[in-house]
Amino acid sequence: MTTEPITLVVPFAGGTGYLHETLSSALRLEGADWQLIVSDNTRDPAAAAEAQALVASFGDPRLTWRAFGTHVVICASFNRAMDCAQTDLVALLHADDRIKPNYLTTIRALARHYPDAAAYYCGARIIDAAGEAVFSFVDYVKRFIVSHGAGPAVLAGEGGVAALARADFIMAPTVCFRRSRLAGERWPEDLYQAADLEYFTRILFGGGTIVGTHEPAYEYRRHPAQNTAQVNKTLFRFREEAAVYDLIAQRAAARGWSHAARIARLKIVTRLHLLYEAAGDTLHLRWRSAANKIGFAATLR
Repeated sequence: MTTEPITLVVPFAGGTGYLHETLSSALRLEGADWQLIVSDNTRDPAAAAEAQALVASFGDPRLTWRAFGTHVVICASFNRAMDCAQTDLVALLHADDRIKPNYLTTIRALARHYPDAAAYYCGARIIDAAGEAVFSFVDYVKRFIVSHGAGPAVLAGEGGVAALARADFIMAPTVCFRRSRLAGERWPEDLYQAADLEYFTRILFGGGTIVGTHEPAYEYRRHPAQNTAQVNKTLFRFREEAAVYDLIAQRAAARGWSHAARIARLKIVTRLHLLYEAAGDTLHLRWRSAANKIGFAATLR
């Protein structure tokens, strides 16, 4: 049985300490015929030079550095990173996460059984800044809302869109894309926090299929310094999420997918996340911030 090659690309903007962990974890992958490219998206030439030296320090030809002359917005960096790959299968890893040894075998098993799918995903363990398991409210809520079957989850058509609109349970950096099945769809460069939800549902609207398993083969890091944690303190994330849910509802309604449209309009996870963050603000006496979040939750339609 032949092994289909996979390219792992890491869009890198800064933080070589975490990048060292990411690369070290990749070298423990089970299976062969893979390569990893660190795709430069730094602002500072010194940071780029440090990261390039780190990649070279491993002395492994499977790890390479791809230089670019300019820093671009996050989803533009994702598109640029995917363009680095010469293989059909390509995954975008976060530069502060860790990949588990079984990642390649897990994704290849899905790709072998569902060769026409546009993307494949796996489960993830949530870790903190120190690499230890940590509780994440939003991830817990998504697991609670979405039922988990025993076998692979096959997302397609209205049912797939409704499932993701109920709770975007796909951990974006676990996804391995089959570029030949994406029909030219690209990451939305005008979005930031809810880009994955828009992109994944757009693939489904276009007739593509996404297949996944809840088997954990990735370690996703959540820590106070990351961008997601910072924007959760404001309404930026929630405004963008709400707008994307409205967009999904409009697209679904235009196709006559009334169930998916109704689920998207509910904005279930956004509402719960707002209330959770507001409770945290209240505990820390951030009254104005809590009031803003509760007020915004009350306006969602």
